[in-house]
Formats: sequence, structure tokens, C-alpha cells
Amino acid sequence: LLIVFMLIDVIAGLIAGVVTILQARTSTRVEIAASMELAELLVSEAVGLMQQEVPAEKFLFDLTSRLRLVRHVRIGVKDARGSALAVPPSVGGADATRGERAPGWFAALIAAPVASRDVPVVVNGARIGSVEIVAEPRDEIAEVWGNTIALGAVALSVNIAVIAILYFLFGRVLDPLNGVARGLADLEQRNYRVRLPRPRAQELAAITDRFNALAQALDAARTENEELNHRLITAQDDERRRTALELHDEVGPSLFGLK
Repeated sequence: LLIVFMLIDVIAGLIAGVVTILQARTSTRVEIAASMELAELLVSEAVGLMQQEVPAEKFLFDLTSRLRLVRHVRIGVKDARGSALAVPPSVGGADATRGERAPGWFAALIAAPVASRDVPVVVNGARIGSVEIVAEPRDEIAEVWGNTIALGAVALSVNIAVIAILYFLFGRVLDPLNGVARGLADLEQRNYRVRLPRPRAQELAAITDRFNALAQALDAARTENEELNHRLITAQDDERRRTALELHDEVGPSLFGLK
């Protein structure tokens, strides 16, 4: 019973894992798409709010600082010549580090196709650079992985507790079957006086009642057979005694008289 329960539990765990991965893939794609749209909107708003008389390099550097808190995306700022500018270390640093905690196989199952957008930065009609927005799902995958590990740990703990409880309950409920087995062994040894205590479980109580009835019937049959055997032996002795008396009282005198 426990093996069947554990097999069902494993199948349910596999189904739950597949459903979790499918839902995580969908939610990751939705989250990444929303983050891409938000990042593009923030780039446009940042460019619109920073229309000032500032040098192009300072403008682009300030732009990278404003976009460093956007999650699920990696922001890259390039100047007019296409050279990448230095990105502040805080851009995606915490999320990227967290995303590395998810194993590769899990990330491969959930990760969405890499998407990127190139948003030009135009100030006063002149293009001074561009912002490259690249989808970065590692942080989202790390969150899904963390939630999956937490739920898996809880489910594993609960299942272990349930299996332990079932093991104890099955042992208590099915213990009368061990008594039935011992009783059958006694019957095999022709001990027909064995009787089993009646358990509380109705199903097993019916079995023990039948067993006790069988043992009682066998005991009665053995007693009857012993009585019949005793009567048979007595009848044989009586027949021998009568034969001996006939030989002594009738045949013997007749032979003596003939002699």
C-alpha cells in the first residue's frame, strides 16, 4: 500500500513539475515582454526629460544611471559612433547574481527567446547615441527556481510526514493479519484450539470470526473422530472377547467331546 501511495505521489510530483515549468515559461515571457516595453518607455521618457544643453557624453552617462534599476532587461548605451559606454556596476548586478543560482537545465526549460531592441537617442534633432535593450530573464528564472525549491521542500516534508503516519496506521490496522498468519500456522500444526481476538476493524473482524469458526469446526471434527476411533477400538475388543468366549465355551467342549 505504501509503495502504491509513493508511486502515485511521484507521478503527481512529475505532473506538478511539468505544470510549474509550463506556467513559469508563460509568466517569464509575459514578464520579459512587459519589462521590455517598460524599459523602452523609460528610455523615451528619460530622453524627453533630459533635453538640456549638456555634453553628449555626460547626457548618455546620466541616461545609464537613470536606467540602471529596470529589472529583467540589460541596458547598453552606445555613443554616436557605436562604441559602448561604461555601465554602472549596479545595473542588473543583484539580479544577475541571483539568476546564476538557477541550474542551467532549469533555465533552458523556462528561458524565453532572447529579444533585443535598439532605441535611438535623439537630442535637438541630432542622434547622439542609442540604447540597446536586451531581455535578461535570469532574475525571473531565479525567482521561479527559488519558489519551486521552497514548494518542493514543503511538499517533500509533508509527504514524508504522511508516509510515516500511513506506515504507523497501516501497521496498527493490518497487525491482526499477522495474528491470522500465526493462527493458520497453528492449524497447520493441528492445534485446533487456537482462537484469535476480535479486532476493531469490521473487515478484519469478519476474517477472524471465520477463522475462529473454522478452528472450532476442526476442533469439533477432531473430537468426534477421536470418539469414533475409541468406539471402533472398543467394538474390536468386544468382538475379540465374544470370539474368545465362543471358542472357549462352545468349540472347545465340542472338540473335547469328539476327542
